[in-house]
Amino acid sequence: EKDLENTTYRFELEDGTGTGFGTAIAAGDGELLIGAPGSDSTETHGPISPNVHRYVWEAGAWTKSGDLGLNVVGEGTGAASNLVMADDMLFVAAPGFGGGNGAVLVFERDDEGAWSQETALLPFEGATNLSGRRAFFGPRFGSAIAVDGETVWVSAPGNGAVYSYERGEDGWAGVS
Repeated sequence: EKDLENTTYRFELEDGTGTGFGTAIAAGDGELLIGAPGSDSTETHGPISPNVHRYVWEAGAWTKSGDLGLNVVGEGTGAASNLVMADDMLFVAAPGFGGGNGAVLVFERDDEGAWSQETALLPFEGATNLSGRRAFFGPRFGSAIAVDGETVWVSAPGNGAVYSYERGEDGWAGVS
């Protein structure tokens, strides 16, 4: 059991300048995930790739327990700018992926507690926005994410659309 009543924790990278460390957080089951979307460039480091840093509660303290590998090509994707954890699923937003079209990386936690990427959700053709107009791919898909059981909702605010996906036996499928 964690006694956090009068305790303050500070999480930081050794040299987190320009990483966006702490832009998003998700927590559950003795685990803390901290998003660091990176940046296009910094004076000191050049381009910094996005990352999700993992901490676990062990022996009365938070301990760094590695990073999740983000299969996102290039900097500036905004990956890890939004994290949503639901049971053994983690949804990692990458609203700048694909030139601003966006993507959501879906990770699953196994019985040993290790995370691995299951799939990537992308905007699907034929979706409509809430006013009934046809929504086009992107932009900024993944800016907000909500999960309800086996359904995930993903916003694309650049075109006024919210996409719905349901998880079935064959994986995730878009619902128009």
